[in-house]
Amino acid sequence: VSYHYGGVGQGVLDAAIAHGVGVIALKSGARGRLTTQSGDAVHVPQTFHHIPEWKRQEMIHYPVVTSPKYYTWYEPEDDPVELNKLVLWALNQKGVTAVLPPGTMDLLDGISDMVRGKGEVPVLSEQDVEGMMRRYEGMDIVPIFHNRSISGTKVST
Repeated sequence: VSYHYGGVGQGVLDAAIAHGVGVIALKSGARGRLTTQSGDAVHVPQTFHHIPEWKRQEMIHYPVVTSPKYYTWYEPEDDPVELNKLVLWALNQKGVTAVLPPGTMDLLDGISDMVRGKGEVPVLSEQDVEGMMRRYEGMDIVPIFHNRSISGTKVST
């Protein structure tokens, strides 16, 4: 989802391929970043002694929010069929050598069943890709990794 709506996907893959670097697809099973409307906001103290001020400001303007259902800071795709499509899509991208599954064990079983015993990654059909685009197009999603910035000078992740 971040690949298409966050503006960082193809550029990152192209740079990795150009430099011969393998790619681990992070959060490939995520719908998007949780917002203060869809999750529980994490308290940001007035001062942090262990992180720079710019990072504290980023945490205020792009709040870290935790899922009320899962132990994640993003919204994982919890429909097993759609989750498998997201992971397969990531694994089908040129340059991607591995994916990290959602950070909750509840969703891991379906993914491992999908690839267990396979010599190669199953190919995702064009119809599945088109269906995924339609599915997420209508959702109000904030990509986890995105190129939006309050000041316009710093890319926020």
